[in-house]
Amino acid sequence: MNVTKEILEWLKVSSIVIRKDGADIMSFLAMFTSEIWTLSMLQRHDFMQNEQISVQINFSDGESEEFLATVIESGEDFCDIKISGSEKKARTAAFISALENLDEKYTKYGRRKEKRIEIGKRNSARFGLSSPEQTVFVNGIKMQQPCAVVDASIHGICIITPCSDQRMKDCDSFNVMLNFVSPEQTIVLKCHKVHSQLKKTESKVYARISCQLLEPIHFVWKERVIKLLESEKNL
Repeated sequence: MNVTKEILEWLKVSSIVIRKDGADIMSFLAMFTSEIWTLSMLQRHDFMQNEQISVQINFSDGESEEFLATVIESGEDFCDIKISGSEKKARTAAFISALENLDEKYTKYGRRKEKRIEIGKRNSARFGLSSPEQTVFVNGIKMQQPCAVVDASIHGICIITPCSDQRMKDCDSFNVMLNFVSPEQTIVLKCHKVHSQLKKTESKVYARISCQLLEPIHFVWKERVIKLLESEKNL
């Protein structure tokens, strides 16, 4: 599983430090499995395979835990490590458990089993949107206009938006900004148009646009979609 900055912030991890020969090597967790962590290092350092290193994980509340890990593989800017079960201290174990839970959910609701769920007016409040009307940005922030979310999946979104401007008709990529409540969160999704349909009323033309979400997909989006999918299953 790819680990984003938003996931680390949610789990209250501020930094990860590799300690080697009296030096602190700043790094961040880029990929995770239950067995292997891939740490991206901010300074170049060479490790030997099966070398034992000390790793300190720092939490945003000021606490930290240090543990030993084994180097599985390394390169100029990365290091794959394995933590033995006996080295998993309480807070580190809880951190790993939370990541394993996320990985399990992302696999369960991932691409091969992708399910779209209706949003629209019916589910916008349950989804946590501040209102049915959100915002789409075209050409950076040079053009913005209202939109509504029609349906959602972990890796996709369908929106409907006015389409009187030629730039909206021609664009293949754009950003959608969503405002959520409970808790208040604002995220931006990078979208690539897969399919669109024009719908006409007496006075306006609207585009219904199905999109693929470009990586990295915001952690908040994934969590909100999964939560709604699970709540639908329990109804």
